[in-house]
Amino acid sequence: MHVLTTTTTPIIAAYKQIRTHYPRSSKIPFPALSTPVTHSTIHHLRRRRSIKNLLSFSKKTNADKIEKYLQRCFDHPIVSISTLLRDFLSVQREEDKLLPCQGAQQKSSVDEEEHQLPLKRAPPSMQDYELLKVLGKGCMGKVLLVRSRIDKQLYALKAIQKIHVVQQKEVTHTRAERDILVKLRQEPFLVNLHCAFQTQKQLFLVLDYYSGGDIATQMSRFTTFSEERTLFYAAEILHGLSTLHKHGIIYRDLKPENVLIGCDGHIVLTDFGLSKVFDADTDMHITRTFCGTAEYLAPEVLMDEPYTFVVDYWSLGTLLYEMLAGVTPFWAETHVAMYRRVLDDPLEFPPHFDSVTCDFLAGLLERDPCERLGWDGVESIQSHPFFAGVDWEDVANLKLTPPYVP
Repeated sequence: MHVLTTTTTPIIAAYKQIRTHYPRSSKIPFPALSTPVTHSTIHHLRRRRSIKNLLSFSKKTNADKIEKYLQRCFDHPIVSISTLLRDFLSVQREEDKLLPCQGAQQKSSVDEEEHQLPLKRAPPSMQDYELLKVLGKGCMGKVLLVRSRIDKQLYALKAIQKIHVVQQKEVTHTRAERDILVKLRQEPFLVNLHCAFQTQKQLFLVLDYYSGGDIATQMSRFTTFSEERTLFYAAEILHGLSTLHKHGIIYRDLKPENVLIGCDGHIVLTDFGLSKVFDADTDMHITRTFCGTAEYLAPEVLMDEPYTFVVDYWSLGTLLYEMLAGVTPFWAETHVAMYRRVLDDPLEFPPHFDSVTCDFLAGLLERDPCERLGWDGVESIQSHPFFAGVDWEDVANLKLTPPYVP
């Protein structure tokens, strides 16, 4: 005898949420489940069997009704893609994550390995991760260090508050960041995305964890970098920028905080929330949105003029200057004074800069974007004497020896 038990409670709860959030668009009737039957009423029910009960007609059980209801949810164009259904399907208990296949006990261990079908994994959720500590905070959320309960590896979990995204009108940028991470998975020198999921209030991006921290932390410890270390970072950052540019993406937020160091000493670029993705078929690869970090903004951005990929090369020149000198080239006490210096003051170099480095940085920090080093493509930057002796194939294949390993 099939009875209504507490196992149907999650189904009913999911049904109520669907009816609450999709009152008009979803017309999926919840089945009329049989009422609970107790031991005290079994004898009474047996005595009241009618002729219909004695016939061979079988009544649908609660399990059959629930299965049919869920199938209708999966077939529904709106409910099937909702977070409500996805959250309902997520694993709720640790012991439910792995289930033995049917008939496994009847087979030998060899047959078990050869014939066992792979289990379908539930959609990712926060229950898959153990929270360890906060790595950083931003205007729209946090980055957390987590350990996966599935593979026991460490990851950086970027948690973004949806309400902050909407309030700050960053919906387009947030979608662009997620799309960039999905599109450029496994590319060298760009942070790698493992999965993305969401709840009603938050978006989550599961990224590789880089134990070496960021360049900003290193600069606070060492103040300046050696020429060898700066050259190494310059080559790998430039390769990362060229990958973005080849896919029609302007980074727009190159700064020390967004360059991470892995445990092997190689770097990756992260945080594409301000990046601009051009449509390869329709866009002219020109935009004019004012965004970025104050110290690394190109003059054309400050002047509210149309700009293109070469704004990233200005930011690269500023960052490399800072690595070698310990301060950005046009630093000032206030942003207004700094913007004025970017637009008007001559570029000056510390006395220990050699002539090749000065020529290279002067080319990247050229105010006229049409004269800036790299305006005609990344090859003109790669061929500069600053990179003499650098094998770009070795750079792409991570064969350069890092001068610093965390």
